[in-house]
Amino acid sequence: MTVREHRAVEWIGWLLVCGVVVIGLRALAPAAAGDEGLPVDSRPNVVLILTDDQTDYDLRWMPNTRRLIKDQGAEVTNFLSPHPLCCPARAELITGEYAQNNGVHNNFGDWSAVNLVDPADNIGRWLHDAGYQTAYVGKFLNGFEDGLTKPLAGWDIFNISVKNIYSPYGTVYFNNGHPVTDKHVYTVDYVGQKTVDYIRRFAGPKPFFVWSGQLAPHMMRTDDNAPWQPPIPAPRHVGLFPHVRPPVLSKPSFNEADISDKPAYLVKCKCRTHRLVHEFRRRIESLQSVDEQVAKVVAALKETGELDSTVIMFVSDNGYQLGEHRLRGKNYPYEESLQVPFLIRGPGIPAGVETHAVMGMVDVAATITDLTHAAPERTLDGRSIMPVVTGQEPGYESMLIQAGTTRRPWLWRGVRTTRWTYVEHSSGFLELYDRATDPYEDRNVAGRHPQVQARLAARLHRLESCSGSGCYESPAR
Repeated sequence: MTVREHRAVEWIGWLLVCGVVVIGLRALAPAAAGDEGLPVDSRPNVVLILTDDQTDYDLRWMPNTRRLIKDQGAEVTNFLSPHPLCCPARAELITGEYAQNNGVHNNFGDWSAVNLVDPADNIGRWLHDAGYQTAYVGKFLNGFEDGLTKPLAGWDIFNISVKNIYSPYGTVYFNNGHPVTDKHVYTVDYVGQKTVDYIRRFAGPKPFFVWSGQLAPHMMRTDDNAPWQPPIPAPRHVGLFPHVRPPVLSKPSFNEADISDKPAYLVKCKCRTHRLVHEFRRRIESLQSVDEQVAKVVAALKETGELDSTVIMFVSDNGYQLGEHRLRGKNYPYEESLQVPFLIRGPGIPAGVETHAVMGMVDVAATITDLTHAAPERTLDGRSIMPVVTGQEPGYESMLIQAGTTRRPWLWRGVRTTRWTYVEHSSGFLELYDRATDPYEDRNVAGRHPQVQARLAARLHRLESCSGSGCYESPAR
């Protein structure tokens, strides 16, 4: 072998050794090299799609959402909004805390968003500090827009609705302090398009978190001074369901004859069937735009090559009463207010999973920080949903439920277990329902099961001032 040949063999040997070392280093490193030579973060993107006042059964009329999120991931069928009102529920989402810790108990008054403890300490900032690109578009906390002059800490893009928030057209968006509006674009379509825009802008080596706050199927009005009316769908969806009947009409709790076992202070009415049918059809018509936007979000993630690296969550802030117990609206301790849809797909989440485990709104922040390895600066009152949807851990045996008023912190507080619902109202009225034998909560059995009631009351009194793991560590059953 010549000297030249010998040196060539040595050179090839060194190249092979270097190649093995490089491959080993890449395997050990948390990030690989991107096409442009920039480091690629291996943590997942997160897209959170939040609807407003959607019941869990409304998903029946959202085929894209079921096909693209539910069928490709997991559904938690027993997911609760334990403080079932817009602003407190959203405060739970951005803080991971119950109202007794984050300060938000109602939509208006002394206990509204103005009482949010340390707004700068929020999930957007935690992810931003962890290296994520962050964007929020759509409805935020009720009243937070008043006097807003700069983006909330932690958000690269803060584009919340600030005027005509409940209007189908002409909503004004904050746009990082440079307000914009488009009077010709339906509000759901605007939020959906901006969600897609932000995904495309952020796609690349750095992970992102995009929160898409949709208005549907909330009641709407043409401007801030107009009267409320049922949801106003996009023109292309009006009349799409001419023969659909609301599921509530088949419930024994609908317009129930005897409501003497319910708190007297609740505003009740005899719901007219034709009006209820109209409202329900408008609700599911308005959700068709959300369903279309879900498909566009998934398509944008696929086009940018981000779909397999993205966790998509779909949830509503609270449920809605449509005549059960002669009630319309939310903020009630009954299943229709408490139960909301929750779907999740993405890396590490098995497809086609349906779990009946009890989880709730306060767990969303804990799940996101778990997935992204972000460090929350608050003591989270929830826990990650991931071990539950993967079958490693059970859900809650019991969960704190509550509601506040505009002038005092609490209207009612209770505990909802896998079988029982127990509620103490500030008026002193008590409610106890055995959902195993009375799934529609028609029979208040407070006082008839003293041992069960005493156990639930003790559990409530432990939870009502809970913080951190004390909110989800259950005693032996």
